[in-house]
Amino acid sequence: MAGVAVLAAGLVGPLPMAAAQDETVRVDARLTYLCPFVSGEQPVEVRLAADLPAGATAGEPVRPAGLAISLTVPQAGVAELTALGAASVTALARVGVAITHGGSTAETNWSGTKTSRVVLPTEGDLTLPLEPSRVTPAVLGQPGAMTFAAADTSLELTGYQSDGAVTDPPSLALSCALAPDQDATLATVQVSAADTPVPVEPPPGAVRVDKPKGSAAAPEVSPTAVEIPEDCEQIESPNIPWPPPPETPTNPPKYCAYITAFTNLAKLDASVLQPPSLVNIGPTAPGSNKDSPRPAPNPPRPGLKCVPEDLQSNILCQKANILPNLGGRPVLTPAENQWVLPFGFVPTKATMQLTQLGVSQADIRLHLAQNPVHAKAVVTARYTVRVYDAAINGVPFDLGPHCRTAEPLEIVVDAIAGFGAGKYLLDQGGVLNGEVVIPPFTGCGVTEDVSPLLTGLISGPGNLVRLTQGKVCTITGTNVGCNPIDIPEPVR
Repeated sequence: MAGVAVLAAGLVGPLPMAAAQDETVRVDARLTYLCPFVSGEQPVEVRLAADLPAGATAGEPVRPAGLAISLTVPQAGVAELTALGAASVTALARVGVAITHGGSTAETNWSGTKTSRVVLPTEGDLTLPLEPSRVTPAVLGQPGAMTFAAADTSLELTGYQSDGAVTDPPSLALSCALAPDQDATLATVQVSAADTPVPVEPPPGAVRVDKPKGSAAAPEVSPTAVEIPEDCEQIESPNIPWPPPPETPTNPPKYCAYITAFTNLAKLDASVLQPPSLVNIGPTAPGSNKDSPRPAPNPPRPGLKCVPEDLQSNILCQKANILPNLGGRPVLTPAENQWVLPFGFVPTKATMQLTQLGVSQADIRLHLAQNPVHAKAVVTARYTVRVYDAAINGVPFDLGPHCRTAEPLEIVVDAIAGFGAGKYLLDQGGVLNGEVVIPPFTGCGVTEDVSPLLTGLISGPGNLVRLTQGKVCTITGTNVGCNPIDIPEPVR
């Protein structure tokens, strides 16, 4: 599926050796990559824009500000998407950046995502502006020049049909090499000596460029630093439906967290375990109904406007987008070797994997007086379910590559919002419960169609879901909860 095109590199000339600490240098690069599409290798265009400090101090984290990433998909790539039935697309890009000092090099990514679907053009190229998601700061422990240059890039495009279902295959992972004969240099930052000795280890979450004295090599990330999982990415928050006042945070923290779940298969009197899977969370700032009167000195807190309109002013509201990420794909960890007993005596196992369609939504209403009537957390999501690697009584049974639910699986789980045991908050996690209808299956079998058999054994209503979310890792800011990230135990 999918293709993309792109741009060459160009940039800033050399900087003076003694740049002022408050000066910045503008990165505005057009980079050309070669990506392995179905139709053959195609050029891919990526545009980077950012501000880097012209100068820094040894031991001080350096990161781009105002990062902007856009992709241009060539017409040939768009044609491959539409041939799969895609009407729109989402994207994730990890642009490789090599940071060098002398003979030392560290590699990191400047990443961006597009979680809202973009309609494919009927002709011509497709341009995808991405929301910046994750940028690891770099640290140089000694004076000298720190040079940033473009490196190999990975790209994930996910196609959606006009009815919202993902295409088959749902996405294409492209590992793209920087095209030859171009200047990949992005910028050079001049690092001056620190007034005090520089610590051997970089600050939490940073990548160290130079090798500490007396060591053969330096780890890219300090063993004592916060290690944010690779699949943690910043994603867009829901749009607030009214202009927030100036004091409202414009950039609420971005999170990632692990979820796990048990799902009952009512017809088989069995349950399926969903192993821990990482999801990224883009929340709004919590707030109360801005139209609700509250006597001074306690005005309504800024944030998302509560609905319906007659909610009390002591209810705080929050919404969030949620998107799983496993190696750049919107999928949950495969649930391998799930055993069931069809007809009560035939030992059967298979692997199940869920692919999320679009972003899922969390809607949280927290009542400050802890009234459960007004305190509710609801999470909704849509998935396709693929089943493969089946075996019956120990004998492999080939279901083929396209055995999946014919319609999206609609999941709605909820909990009482609040603090303490048995309650849920977005940043603290908790247990949410619901019930799901499993749709019929299609495309199952190689020599014969066994979809009706799976439908008869599994599909139908009354399947309970119990989802457990762990505490979040804050990707932005101080990285609270990331060292280590909480991996919850599933609750039956």
